[in-house]
Order: sequence, then structure tokens, then C-alpha cells
Amino acid sequence: MPNFDAPLGVSVGLSYVAGALRRAGHEVAALHITELLGYPWDLERVLADVQSHAPGLVGISTGFNHYAEMGALAEAIETRLHVPVVLGGVHPTLQSATVMAQNPHLSYVAVGEGEDKLTALADALQSGGDTTSIPGLHARVDGAVKRNPVRGFVDLATLAPMANDIWDFQRVADMRRGWVNVSSQRGCPYRCTYCHNNGEAKLYAAERGVPDNNSWYLRYRPPEAMVEELRAIRDRWRFQAFSFIDDTFTMNPPWLERLLALYRRDVDMPFICNTTPVDLDEGLVRLLADSGCRVVRMGVESGSARMRARLLKRPFPEQRIRWAFRETQARGLHALAFNMIGNVGESQEEMVETFRFNADLRPTMMKLALAYPYPGTEYADASAGHVDPQRSTHNFISGSVLRRSPEDALWLDKARTFYFWHVNRFLEGEAGRAFAERVEALEALSAEQWADPAVQGALWASHHALSADLQRRGAFHYTTPFLERTDIIVSSELVASQREVIRREAVEREAVEPH
Repeated sequence: MPNFDAPLGVSVGLSYVAGALRRAGHEVAALHITELLGYPWDLERVLADVQSHAPGLVGISTGFNHYAEMGALAEAIETRLHVPVVLGGVHPTLQSATVMAQNPHLSYVAVGEGEDKLTALADALQSGGDTTSIPGLHARVDGAVKRNPVRGFVDLATLAPMANDIWDFQRVADMRRGWVNVSSQRGCPYRCTYCHNNGEAKLYAAERGVPDNNSWYLRYRPPEAMVEELRAIRDRWRFQAFSFIDDTFTMNPPWLERLLALYRRDVDMPFICNTTPVDLDEGLVRLLADSGCRVVRMGVESGSARMRARLLKRPFPEQRIRWAFRETQARGLHALAFNMIGNVGESQEEMVETFRFNADLRPTMMKLALAYPYPGTEYADASAGHVDPQRSTHNFISGSVLRRSPEDALWLDKARTFYFWHVNRFLEGEAGRAFAERVEALEALSAEQWADPAVQGALWASHHALSADLQRRGAFHYTTPFLERTDIIVSSELVASQREVIRREAVEREAVEPH
């Protein structure tokens, strides 16, 4: 699994695919490619390790950020090891024809969920059966590509348990400060332009000849089966809390009530979840608080109503967003705000409005992303002509692929690095005044000065000194405890309320890394 130059984590999807293959009698193993585990991307090393397993089939799951390297890996495995490869994941799903065309030696592309497809493919390869007619699998036959449309989805009631032991699971859990990702749903009711759900739902609807609606796309695991799996994970591994990565955990209140009733009785561990400001009410917030929820993550994305409604297709009313953050924190829960800047057509003033809006919301935590036009999404269509083909990043944190003038690119890089300064300058009192001065000094830096590591080091030193001074005087502000992840910030109140500050900040860090 490609996980290099990106936040550490294991793939829930691949864990379920491996569980399905194991239940069908196949042996499974995984390579977790990340420098954080001492296994950086190195084509020759990965190729040698693949060969050492003597596999009959290699599956590679990839998004667009790691697609170039994974395409090269697939090519090497096919041509040098002569082992069939199936590429799956978000990018091959949304761009299946392109992926097959760009990788002429690639044997297969899996479109959508992989449990049934990969099991059928492994069975056919083992028995010598037909591997070219599996629904949702594109296969190369005599140089041509045979496309098999998706017929349906995996029945979530029949999922095999995740094969978490294919990873260095305990080590990853420890390095992620004890938060374990799990999934209780698939699909999303919304069609935010930048999200893979935007493209996947349209693709599935077209291939199945059905309308794009949620009667078939948004699905839930049976609460009993979900809780049974969670209990098994709890009993086997050492960790602190479950992190539900579902897009809208609170969308189905009757289902949620049943799930959390069983969760309180049979699992009884802290958890965090994702939802939207419009998918909460007082009763649901109370239910989450009473069931062990610690953090509720919600997408704000932009402080500009124009950007939310027209570009991102998240026309959530501002007052509803304000209510959701206020109500969540009033119930004793931490609220996290996801934000995104650097959008196509977004002005500096609109990005500043996002910072101002977050200062008004005063969430416990925030996470910032840079807009990324993933191929196959509506956002990519809106960004046509604005993407620099010479730029690429392995994440949506450290850089942007959208074309900008040198002046705008410099401003954006400074803003994303010290975005908490921008948020802080809109706070009332001495923190607001102090950080307004910091922002003014930041924006005055030339490109040459900004590129100087000594200058940036001095900026960080000044921040830590100012933050410590404000903390001593009880002045509310935001800070980032992780120099390698400046997209994550927490409030000074959170820091002050914890006796074991480093440990607590580390735990909260994982709360903002759902994928």
C-alpha cells in the first residue's frame, strides 16, 4: 500500500479485501510503503519483496497522489516478475479507461469495492477459470481491454472481518497515539465536487442504469455485526479509541441509536466520528456524548458562502454551521473543523474570510487542506486549464497543483504554513493584536527570505515564545504542536486543560487524520 510522504495509516478497504480473500482460502500479505515505518518508496526494494512472496496475483490500491509510482510498480511486476497485477482504489475506479491505456502491460483494473471482484479473480486464477468476465473488472485480452460493468455492491452484512494482521498493526496504532480507524457505512448522501463520492456515485449510476440517489449508494453495516468486529479488535490490540471514518456517521438516527446502544454495552471505548452541521440535532449530539464520543469532525471548508455553494456544492447555511459547533462543544465534546483553501477562482480575501469564520466558530481543533482537483470529480472539471501538469504532490497538505502567479503562490504557501496566525489575528484581545503583527511581518517577507530555512526557523521560535507567553496569561489562541504537520492546530484551552500535555496533544492529533 502506498503511504509514503503522507499521514501514517492502514487502509480499511484493503483490510476488508484481505479478509474476504482469506475467508475464501487464499493466503494474503501486504507491503506498507512508508518512510515512517522504515520502508520508504524504493522500486527495486519493493519489487524484491514482492518476488520473495511468490504471489499468484498482486493487488495495488492507489489514489491519484501515488498513481505515478504505483503505475511504475505495476509495470515492473508485470514485465519483470511476470505476475498479473490488478490496480484498484479511487483513481483506477474513476479513471479506469485511462489507467488501462496508460499502463499497456497491466492485466486488470478493479472498479469500486474490491471484496467480491478480487475474490472472484483469485479463485479464477487458481482454478484456471475465466478471469475476463468478472463484473466490475476490466481485463486485458489479447492486447484489447474488456470492460465489465459494475452490477451491484458488496452486501455489507456478509463482510469478512478486516485482516488487520497483514499490517504492523500494533506499531501503527501506537504511532497514531492509539486511534484505530474503522468503517460502519459506505457511500455518502452528498455530492461535494472535490470528493471521490462525487465521481463514484455518477459512475455507478451510469453503469447500472439507475438514477444517482441514495437509495442504493449509502449503505450501513448491521449494528450487531459491526459491534462484534469492534469487540474483536478491542480484545486483540492495545489502543485508546475507535475513529469512525464514515462520511456522515449521524445520517441515519434509528440505525445510529441501535449501533451506539450495542456499542455502550459491548465495546465501551471512546470514539470519534465525522458528520456535517446539517446532520445533527440536540438529540443526536446528546446521544454521541452519552455513548463515549470524544471528537466530532465537521467540514466547514470555506468561510465564503459563494465558494461553499457554487464551487464546492456545500450550501450549508452559515447559521447552521455556527449552531452545530456551539451545540457540540456545549455538550462537552471537542469539535474539529475541516477547512480547504487555494481553490480555483478563490481570492485571497475569500481565503482570509475562511480564517475569520473559524475564529468566530472557535472549534477545539482545525485541519487545513489545499484544494486538489482529483481526476474524475466535478471539481477537476471546474479546474480544467488551471492545473500545472509539471506539479504533483503525495498529499493535499504540503502543496498545490493549481496554476498561480508567483506572488499568489508565495502568499498561499505562507498562509497554509502559518494559517493559525491568520485565525488568531481575528480573535479578540491581546492574542488578536499580537498575531495581527505576526501576519503583517509574514506577508512582508520576500520569496528569497521565505525560502531561507533560518528565517522560517526564527518564525517558529517567535511563535512558540509568544504562544507560551499567551498560555501563561490565559489568552485564548490556537497553536500547532507538530512541526511536521502544521495543518493541524488545537486551542490553548485544550492544551491548558490537560496535565499530560504532550500525550494529550498527540492523542488529539490522530483525531484529525481520518484517512
